[in-house]
Amino acid sequence: MLAAFAAGEPVPAGVAITARLDGTRLAGSAGCNRYFAEVVSRDGRLSVSPVGATRMACPGPGTDAEAKFLARLGAVVRAEASGDELRLDYELAGTRGTLRFVRAPVRD
Repeated sequence: MLAAFAAGEPVPAGVAITARLDGTRLAGSAGCNRYFAEVVSRDGRLSVSPVGATRMACPGPGTDAEAKFLARLGAVVRAEASGDELRLDYELAGTRGTLRFVRAPVRD
């Protein structure tokens, strides 16, 4: 689950953004729509291919959160997994930040 868009910028309550990395394929929920992309490493830098997503209408705070997430996901330059966290560093319009994911508890 995405815990923060950047330091001091949490995900709105009730919005669930997820990520699953399987080899080089990245996919999950962007809050309302499903997204998918390929992760590419080139010249020592990481990038995410153009992100594809379904296009369902989304009510409430999910719409803004989804747009913010997808824009930042497309600007990822580095990834780091440690313990129960996945951190995706991005550079977007002169701004740097980190999408920080935490492992969601497994439900029975």
